[in-house]
Amino acid sequence: MPVSIADIQSHLLRHKPDIVYFSGHGSATSEIILEDGNGNSHPVSSRALGQLFSVLKDNIRCVVLNACYTEQQAQIIAKHIDCVIGMSKVIGDQAAIKFATAFYADTLEWLEDEGYIELSRAFPDPTKHQHLAEA
Repeated sequence: MPVSIADIQSHLLRHKPDIVYFSGHGSATSEIILEDGNGNSHPVSSRALGQLFSVLKDNIRCVVLNACYTEQQAQIIAKHIDCVIGMSKVIGDQAAIKFATAFYADTLEWLEDEGYIELSRAFPDPTKHQHLAEA
């Protein structure tokens, strides 16, 4: 579901996530693309994202920008957030999907290792869940 510029700040303030994962499009001028109030694509500058995350720095521990040309934005956000991942060049759709799959799999494994969740109870045999086994 596309997120509008007006919605992103209110969502982050209301839900107070530990991890913010953006998966979408980035421009060659190092801007992520969100929607404006009319549903049109609108680039968001590195400066604007830096300001946003400077305000939200107490809640958020990790920001992932899974979009083309987001390295510059990641560097600016990293002034406020401890762990930030951005892409230095074009990333194709399949590579972005594989990255997201690996990121979430590793995150879930860490959460289970730390005792936050127990996946083995929910999915005792992952081979019986083909979509999970392929991830």
